[in-house]
Amino acid sequence: MLSKGYDVLLSSRNQAQLESLKKELEVKHPQQTVHVHAVNFSDATQTIYYLEQISKLSAKIDVVFNNVGLYLEDDLSEAKDVFDQVMQVNLKCHYLITKRLLPEFLKQNKGYFFTICSALSKQVRIQAASYSIAKHGLYALHKLLVQQTKDTKVKATAFLPGSMNTASWENIQAPRLEFIQPKDVILAIEACLSSSEYAQTDEIILNSKNSQY
Repeated sequence: MLSKGYDVLLSSRNQAQLESLKKELEVKHPQQTVHVHAVNFSDATQTIYYLEQISKLSAKIDVVFNNVGLYLEDDLSEAKDVFDQVMQVNLKCHYLITKRLLPEFLKQNKGYFFTICSALSKQVRIQAASYSIAKHGLYALHKLLVQQTKDTKVKATAFLPGSMNTASWENIQAPRLEFIQPKDVILAIEACLSSSEYAQTDEIILNSKNSQY
């Protein structure tokens, strides 16, 4: 995004990593501005406070990437209860962000929401019950967003990837080079952003050619 002339706002839980990334990016892209905010999106209060802070920025927001996620395994028969935590990170925080920013996008009649869903937005995994439920809900949120922005110039695209080569696979034995690579998503995003103003890409499904993943 920086190479395309966008300023960026990056958020994650780790302030030190954010500051390090900020310095690295500002060296590579000295003409652009990089804002960073440390947020624990599993905490609704922190999420709301974060949204209040970014609303004070002088620059308007043009593109939103809803890609916060947490994968924990559980099934419906287990005593282990991770439901609330998984729902907060994978669904509720996205709902809060969308609710806050959508009115601004509609007012300016411009903006783009990218929502990173999952293959489990249309399937289920018995060993990931809460995650499957949350990702189905996130996909429903995206579909509502598409419907509500019809006849406007606000766009929304969902990505439904299979296994992707990210840090979540660290320390796990898996053929990560055969997974979907982050660059694949970046190229798809660039294509969406360069499409004509009335072209709407509802969703993009990305799967590995390795059928096991």
